[in-house]
Amino acid sequence: MFALPVGLIGLLLLARAKSFRGLFCLAAGGILTTIAIVIADSIYFQSVEFIDGKVSGTLTFTVLNNVLYNSDHSNLATHGIHPWYNHLLVSLPVLFGPLAILALARLWAFIKTWNSRTDLSFTSVAAGLSAGSGLALLSMVPHQEPRFLVPMIAPLAICTWRFHRVAPAYFWKLWMLFNAVVFVGYGLVHQAGVIPATGFVSQTSALPRLTCNFSTGNGHAECMAAASDISNTRHLQVITKVFAFASFMAPRHMLVQPVNSEWQAQTEIYDLISVEDSKVQERLLQSVHVSCKLAQQTAPNSILAKQTISGHFERTLLVMPSSLDIRRIVPADANYSVVELYSYAPHVNFDHIGEVLLHPIEHTKLQVFAICDPSG
Repeated sequence: MFALPVGLIGLLLLARAKSFRGLFCLAAGGILTTIAIVIADSIYFQSVEFIDGKVSGTLTFTVLNNVLYNSDHSNLATHGIHPWYNHLLVSLPVLFGPLAILALARLWAFIKTWNSRTDLSFTSVAAGLSAGSGLALLSMVPHQEPRFLVPMIAPLAICTWRFHRVAPAYFWKLWMLFNAVVFVGYGLVHQAGVIPATGFVSQTSALPRLTCNFSTGNGHAECMAAASDISNTRHLQVITKVFAFASFMAPRHMLVQPVNSEWQAQTEIYDLISVEDSKVQERLLQSVHVSCKLAQQTAPNSILAKQTISGHFERTLLVMPSSLDIRRIVPADANYSVVELYSYAPHVNFDHIGEVLLHPIEHTKLQVFAICDPSG
């Protein structure tokens, strides 16, 4: 999306110069790079295998898969749908601030002097077209996040370089202030609780060995991490199902377990970032509910799990930001409730910035709840 104009202008310059060698090198470089990427992706995604000197499987064309995935509206609906102008009016100023203003001024100056220009810089034109094509093509995809426009930083800086010398002093002060604010917003508080919350879940839900107390009754077990030289008096498997709602997906590498793991405590994680409230309620209703009374008495770093029909023990955790009203997911007439096990602040979800600004203390946390049965 961003490289297409640069490549076309490169072809135009080479054609004007009648450099057939240059055209051949450009085409050969593109073809070889494409082949290398396809091979690397096919190996990485394990769609191709090399066994006894023979190749089997199918090639992975990541770029094509990307287009096919983003062409399906139902796929994008799971991540969130935005209007076509979101990148232009929201993402662009949020990411680049004063640089976006400078780029618009550069575009206006270019339009006013178009007919009288005889010294067009191919570099500036290519950079401007690169930024414009990326913005336009990405705006055609209904799921839009500011980070998708990060590649625009280079073409925007290049196409506005002449304006940098004449920009007033206050522009650079505004530039520094903007970057300081963005650093705090995106670097320190935006979705900041995801890693700590995932760490908490990992420390209490993915464990090789457990020591458990079965005296809690009602088919419950309260377990904690055991030293490697301590074995449980009975074989016990505890599964924690984690539902992440309205938040960045927890990085799965922090919850990984060995292949064919026999760890006594294991995790399963489900991404519900853009799932409708009713669907989330349905998933929670069908999950295993521990006793609310016992959950309130159990230490946060312990695992309170309930025995299932299959014989293993299970519990359900819900991870969601406090910027959302918990009653959306746990209505008053629900057959289940929640007990908070962990929270981290500051955690700001920019999708709910209105609620955050109204109640900056209560609505800037990421919480981990245990789903429980209030009658248990």
